Amino acid sequence: MSAKVDYTQRKYKQVSSLTIDTEGGVVLADGETVGINRFTGSGAEPDVYVALAFAWGTGSEKIISSSRGDVDSMFDISLLDNQVTGDGVNKLQIVLINNTNVASPVVGGYFEAVKV
Repeated sequence: MSAKVDYTQRKYKQVSSLTIDTEGGVVLADGETVGINRFTGSGAEPDVYVALAFAWGTGSEKIISSSRGDVDSMFDISLLDNQVTGDGVNKLQIVLINNTNVASPVVGGYFEAVKV
């Protein structure tokens, strides 16, 4: 039987050139710990990245997993190795990064997380 999924984010969109898209995500309550059990990402171009991150842009962000280029990456991630604990402020989110000089095709990703 599968674990109940408490949080998900699915984000697919075109990203402007030289842009980092951090729209959306889930703010985790202070002290709330979640384990990531699935991440899928597709960058579609060699210098386009899809990352699953916590606390992006804070200087202490954690990149849990990422995908680069035209490979669809799907990871079933061990809950013990990929836990994050919330602080009531920072988000668990899909981050789309376009390091090219042209707009990307539609890129994106998906994650599932469960409370532990």
